[in-house]
Amino acid sequence: GLAKTLSVNTLAKALGLDFKRISFTPDLLPADVVGTLVHRSIGPCGTKSHRDERKSGKDSFRLHTSVCEIHTKIASFCERWTRIILFFRFFAFLCPTEVFPSFNLDGTMLTEKSIFSRVELLLGQDFMDAISSKRVILFGVGGVGSWCAEGLIRSGIRNLTIVDCDRVDVSNINRQLMATTKTVGEVKVEALRNHLLEINPEASIEAVCKIFCEATAKDFALESFDYIIDAIDSLENKARLILMASETQGVLFSSMGAALKINPA
Repeated sequence: GLAKTLSVNTLAKALGLDFKRISFTPDLLPADVVGTLVHRSIGPCGTKSHRDERKSGKDSFRLHTSVCEIHTKIASFCERWTRIILFFRFFAFLCPTEVFPSFNLDGTMLTEKSIFSRVELLLGQDFMDAISSKRVILFGVGGVGSWCAEGLIRSGIRNLTIVDCDRVDVSNINRQLMATTKTVGEVKVEALRNHLLEINPEASIEAVCKIFCEATAKDFALESFDYIIDAIDSLENKARLILMASETQGVLFSSMGAALKINPA
């Protein structure tokens, strides 16, 4: 960053050097880079090359002295900023994260309220307060369920349980939200949970890697949820979930299959 700001090319040209012949490693500090250029152009202070240049005239001596002064000032500047940066890093390490809240690029504080400000404008504060306490469980996070989960979190739902037993396969990339070339092989609900928490880090998202079937149906305590969403592929398990959800006080949403179909009729 700072080394690039100093523009080594510009400095080399000012000294009349062929930059292509100057070698240095990328990890050099700006002062080190300047020192390398000074050394290769007019020699270090006090050496024979320096004494020879003094004999050749005052102009070359003044040039040498000026460059050495620039080198010293840049080194001093870098040292001061290094100390300042180290101080703030140490301070950040000692202080709790609340001291350093997240900010938007425009400098405004990044809060949950600011994230959902547009939803609040549309639906109102009372609605936002109501859904923030609702508990939702979603079965199946494939081509339907994964997008449903994102829509819920982006709308302000804070308590979401996602259920699926599969891992991300390369064939899922064309239609499933969390499926990318980087997540192939990962547990679907874990990959989706990581994505959703990037949208709202304050959300409570439980990832359950389990299949809903006759043997596990009672493990999910459906009666404890306000909303139950069915995005299951298996017709048998879908029917079982619909029957069990209908016996609770929760509101059920069920998505019917549309795989391998392009005609909505």
